[in-house]
Amino acid sequence: MAGQPDEALGWRGPLVASVLGVVLAVGVLEAAARLRPLERVQTIDLSVVESDLVDGVPTWRASDSTAVRMGTACSASPEVALVGSSIFWGSGVADHESLRAQVARHLPEACVRSVAQPAYTFANQAADLSRHLSHHTPRVVVWEVWRNSPNRWTVLGDTAYNFGGEAQHLDDLPVPPGVSGPTHRALFTWSAAYRHLVITHVPPADESWTTAWSDFVDGELAPWVDRLRARDVRVVLALMPALHEPFATAAEAPQSTYPMVSRAVADRTTIVPVAAALAARGVDVETARVDTCCHYSAAGNAELGAVLADAIRPLLADPAPSEAPGAPPAPTPPPPPP
Repeated sequence: MAGQPDEALGWRGPLVASVLGVVLAVGVLEAAARLRPLERVQTIDLSVVESDLVDGVPTWRASDSTAVRMGTACSASPEVALVGSSIFWGSGVADHESLRAQVARHLPEACVRSVAQPAYTFANQAADLSRHLSHHTPRVVVWEVWRNSPNRWTVLGDTAYNFGGEAQHLDDLPVPPGVSGPTHRALFTWSAAYRHLVITHVPPADESWTTAWSDFVDGELAPWVDRLRARDVRVVLALMPALHEPFATAAEAPQSTYPMVSRAVADRTTIVPVAAALAARGVDVETARVDTCCHYSAAGNAELGAVLADAIRPLLADPAPSEAPGAPPAPTPPPPPP
């Protein structure tokens, strides 16, 4: 009997050591996972940027979104609003080299403002534009259309996730087989190692890219075009190309989903196929880009600004229906889409 406590202690020591070893291993794995970016996923830490939710959609403002880059409030001049992502915002260039500054240089008769932010998809752009429209009515809205446009952001805690078209289940989380919703959401929120496991092993969504674009064009883009037109706002859609190949090559084989944009809204918008327009100007893609994705150099923004200004200028010269002599008042705009 006297030896029993020693025997108990003999079992307890290895057990405690094993538990501590597992805890330490899990901690090391979790720490390593937190240092490694997620594959195929964009993330925004909303705690380190100025952010807000508009009807449940996250919006944010990059710390270097200065007045020169974004523009200031308009008074007598007609307003032109640029709506988009980092492409229109101007990642990789100085404020005075951004697209807003270049368009403004070509259109001295207008007041050009930017409602664009890095990483915005269409839903974020629409939420920010909705907030802008509560105080301003632009004469022209120039809206960037890009392959990231249909995607949506999911907010968990202080982090927003864009799962793109590869692992996306609408605006929710990619879900591995056999895991319940609440459990999965809790694990995804708190464990970086679990997030990596899910993103690495969950197959792409069943919904095809073409179907996702069709739903986006019919359910989001076209209704927004109609809402802006009801407010006497002209709409220019800039169909943006990738920058890994010459503009002439991109113009010959544009993104396969862009024709459905033209079919849906060409009768009530001005559509600018940017690749074709820059190819016609003889622009060298290597000079025009800061990366092979989609972002423009100072020289590229100067060329793109000239292309967009050519599309905007006739719309500024044409007075809004509510400004024409004897015209009835403009209709009250409907509420923005959810």
